[in-house]
Amino acid sequence: MIGLEQKITGNRHAQDWEFYAVTACLFLVFALPGFIYRTDLRVHLDRAKRRSR
Repeated sequence: MIGLEQKITGNRHAQDWEFYAVTACLFLVFALPGFIYRTDLRVHLDRAKRRSR
């Protein structure tokens, strides 16, 4: 990524703590739906599917 940034803009920008904080928050936000599905929602959907048979 650093090489791509250097090639496109001509220079590299320094990344301070804000960059890493925002990246971590975005990771948590986008990972939450998959985590909820895997740990909780899938179990409830499977139970409901078995009951309806």
